[in-house]
Amino acid sequence: MHRPIPSASRRGLLAAAGAVLASLALLPAPLAASGADPTDAATDLDPATVLYVALPDADAIQMRDAATGALLATIALPAGSSPGQLIASPDSSRIYAAGDSWAGYIETSTNTVRSLGVDLIDSYGMTLTEDGTRVFIEDDGDPGQASDAILYEITLATMGVRAIPLLSTDDFATSAVAASPDGSTAFIIGETFNGAPQVYLAVDVATGQITSVPTQHLNGSAAVSRDGTALYLGRLASTDTTVDVHETASGQFLGSWAGAGDPPRNAASILPALDGASLYVVRSLLNGSTGVINAGVERVWGEDGTPLASWTSSQGLDAFALTQSLDGSTMYAADVTGTVTILDAYGLTVQGSWSAGATVSSIAAALVPRAPEITTPATIGLTAGTVADAAVDAVGYPAPDVAITGDLPPGITYTPDSFGRGALTGTPTLAGQWTVTVTATNVHGEARQDLVISVVPGAAARLAAVSGGGQRVSAGKQFPDQLLAQVTDANGNPVDSVVEVTFAVTPAGSAAFAGLASITVTTSADGLATSPFVTAGATPGPVTITATSRDLQDAVFALTVSEQLGGVLEPPTGSPSPSSPPASDPGGSAPTRADGVLSATGAPDLSGTALAAAGMLIAGVAMVSLRRAVRRRG
Repeated sequence: MHRPIPSASRRGLLAAAGAVLASLALLPAPLAASGADPTDAATDLDPATVLYVALPDADAIQMRDAATGALLATIALPAGSSPGQLIASPDSSRIYAAGDSWAGYIETSTNTVRSLGVDLIDSYGMTLTEDGTRVFIEDDGDPGQASDAILYEITLATMGVRAIPLLSTDDFATSAVAASPDGSTAFIIGETFNGAPQVYLAVDVATGQITSVPTQHLNGSAAVSRDGTALYLGRLASTDTTVDVHETASGQFLGSWAGAGDPPRNAASILPALDGASLYVVRSLLNGSTGVINAGVERVWGEDGTPLASWTSSQGLDAFALTQSLDGSTMYAADVTGTVTILDAYGLTVQGSWSAGATVSSIAAALVPRAPEITTPATIGLTAGTVADAAVDAVGYPAPDVAITGDLPPGITYTPDSFGRGALTGTPTLAGQWTVTVTATNVHGEARQDLVISVVPGAAARLAAVSGGGQRVSAGKQFPDQLLAQVTDANGNPVDSVVEVTFAVTPAGSAAFAGLASITVTTSADGLATSPFVTAGATPGPVTITATSRDLQDAVFALTVSEQLGGVLEPPTGSPSPSSPPASDPGGSAPTRADGVLSATGAPDLSGTALAAAGMLIAGVAMVSLRRAVRRRG
């Protein structure tokens, strides 16, 4: 088959264009609104992002840490495979690779290499349906034979291969393939010659019917919009970086737009961004020209090509390969020397770079298959009365399901999501500690961890009298019980922080704390404020002691100073609180003081005198009776 530009540079450029398109075809569905920063809506699935790097001269693929470039593995491919295109499956379980005469995939869990079962002759393009179920590979066939260009459709579940012949003439040389999101239509990009108009081929996959659609220019790259309505074609041999837009359903030409640049360069590849509205366009040199050039990456508005951001290679080298992280936040651009530049996806600002150490033809981002690991700390702290939103996180790929078993604090609920996360939400009401078990599970294993949820009291909200009120003593005496007040939060939890509480006596002189009318103390760990002992004043009557703290409601204690009863001082009466129960006498007798005065009445205690008199009376009666008996006997 005749080729107008048979040079190695053209071959490499077209292979790279197909490789970039392929590596970008399976990014997640749009996460952000049109025109918005895609990082704003990015979902952080797993930090373990790796790049698979195709080394055509070594018949190998490297696996490297995306952030640092650290080499994790080198995967050998069949001799002569010369990998030119890489695509990561949606779940990162496979990396599909195609070269000149070989196509296969790598099982990322073991790095095992397997064939896709097709014998290629001269392949330039590969793509994958959005759901990851089918691969399309175009094969240009033997340059010396006509009528052998083929589109292969491979159903991955069964590894069934279907060959769709492309043309019955040798006037068309294929260079790239794109597909609608549902895989119903494949678009074959190439070059016509011998004076024939430039076209692309729209292939109805179900029927194999082929439609030739006239194009405005010679094109070398293609991409389909995320909604499947527009086909973007990147020009070759352009005086600037120009993209033509066609309607996918009808093939109608909708217009074109160009980027800035001089000397001439190509739109080597095109990537629809995750926001669904903008595109990434790779600028590359035309036909391997040398010198300092404006090669790099542009981010443009998909509708009319309005420039949004731009990055230019500082080394003046072709930006050969491009891929995007699965969360949409980062772009990776590799040039022909193997230098990989890390770019912010929104502004295309440089975040770092590293080198693969060899010529790179394609790169693909993936997440390492990984057993779950729980990353949440062993303790989560919440505050009673405060709205909680605490994350329970795990990493792994695929993203693990995260569950919690055990009792949660009152007011708190747990809600998992589908991204290896969960959230503790609500408003806790009770202070304390609860221990639950966190379980993270995916196809690679399970992780378990005990999680302590510690709820501390909220801010001081209430001050209440606990004990000490209701006591009564005679004038000048000390009240037997100290006064206790407690500071709690709005839910009644004792506040464990230090709070100052002031006890003040009214009316003045009715009582005192060691001669003081007021005194300030600090609360203990259980929120209790304990006053010193209170001494009654000289004047009988009521005593009010008020506890105050900050702007909390006062706590009031009522005490009484009593008069003397019958000239004898009344004994002190303690607080009626459970801590000071009233004394009781099981025998029911009144208590007696040492001076023989009944403490309840103040009357003299005559019980001992009465008993002595009774004894003497009995003894006297006995003597009289004895004398009478003696007289009778005489």
